[in-house]
Amino acid sequence: MRRVWIFLLTLALLVFQAVPALAESGIRVFVDGTEVQTDVAPFIHEGRTLVPLRALGEALGFAVDYDDAERRITLVRGETTLVLWVDSTRVLVNGREATIDVPALVRDGRTFVPVRFVAEQLGAEVEWDGVQVKVTRPQADVAVPAEPAEPVAEEPAAEPAQPAMDPEARALLEKIQAAGQENPDGKLSGWMEMDVAISGAIGEQATTVYGEFSGHIYQGEMLVAMTATMTVPEIGEQTLEFLMAGRDGTLYLYDAQTGTWTESGPYDPGDLSQVSQIPGMELPDLKALQEELLAGATATIVGTEEVDGVRTTRLDVQLSPEAVNRLVGKLVQVELAELATEVTFDRYSFSLWADADGQVRKMTLVMDLKMVIEDPVAGPITITQSAQSEFRFVPVSEPIDWPESLEAYLQSQGEAGAGEATGDTEGDAAGENS
Repeated sequence: MRRVWIFLLTLALLVFQAVPALAESGIRVFVDGTEVQTDVAPFIHEGRTLVPLRALGEALGFAVDYDDAERRITLVRGETTLVLWVDSTRVLVNGREATIDVPALVRDGRTFVPVRFVAEQLGAEVEWDGVQVKVTRPQADVAVPAEPAEPVAEEPAAEPAQPAMDPEARALLEKIQAAGQENPDGKLSGWMEMDVAISGAIGEQATTVYGEFSGHIYQGEMLVAMTATMTVPEIGEQTLEFLMAGRDGTLYLYDAQTGTWTESGPYDPGDLSQVSQIPGMELPDLKALQEELLAGATATIVGTEEVDGVRTTRLDVQLSPEAVNRLVGKLVQVELAELATEVTFDRYSFSLWADADGQVRKMTLVMDLKMVIEDPVAGPITITQSAQSEFRFVPVSEPIDWPESLEAYLQSQGEAGAGEATGDTEGDAAGENS
């Protein structure tokens, strides 16, 4: 049964991380009803949506030129000429100098520009609903007037990502989304509690699982620890320990039973859709799931209250169980398929407490689920679970105190790599001298 409990905790952690992240990612940009295709996702920076330069420029009909030495961007369309500089708020509009509040940036080898500034220089209207940016050019400015007519007319019906929320709640969600893109330094703490009932060939059992976790984020790296205590009838208490570190672009996991660290894969704190690194969880699928999650979601501002001495505004979000089930179904299919055959959610909701800058200081999560697992000996086992959790975030900029065991592991890996390199060099030298 130990594998069952590990599965329960793993599933809870996967869903806990994946669903809120998806609810805050997947920005899409449309120009005259046609989606702008980009190989690198748009993102929010200081409250502005930034889009890959060449994709946006071509969609708006600009000729795009980039001077790498000067880090200068030139966009020309008819009588309109825009000049921007990377990391500078200085711009030229038809030779006239002006300033913008958010400059062009370089990220992941691509140059990004603020979509609103560029589009509005053509007299286009720009709308942002928290999920999509819609740019509509004046009819006389569209190269082929008849082409966008049908997509524009159909767009409201084909726009599933419109949650039923009031404008104030939407504005707060946008601010939270923008703050979440910045990956601030800070410390996490929290707890998770699950009530579990089991039935099937093994009889009926009930148990509780209580876990506490802590985390530290600094300059894009992170360390997370969790200890869970299970109370199982006829067995007593059992303790499970989880330790995970993201360092130098690599994710490491700690096995408390063996006392060893292992390299799990790449770690990219700037990619909210990092779940897509799991085989079978491709980014287009995640974007589609994100749209469905938000389509049936509701968000309500509850009021204000202090969290750790900071005044915050509480936002309650209720996600569609059907959409959550689709996400979890893929997670189970590609990550936990050997154990679970069915996982369904009856409820998934969370509350966010955000400060004046949109930074989430506190989050609570409530979920109810049912799953069926295949025990190779006993046969199918049905598990129902009610879980709730809470975490708090305190912004603080101080280096992470890495575990000595991780430092020793990394040192041993470095020495092993150096030994292999030395051996290869000596072998090459021997071959040359022979």
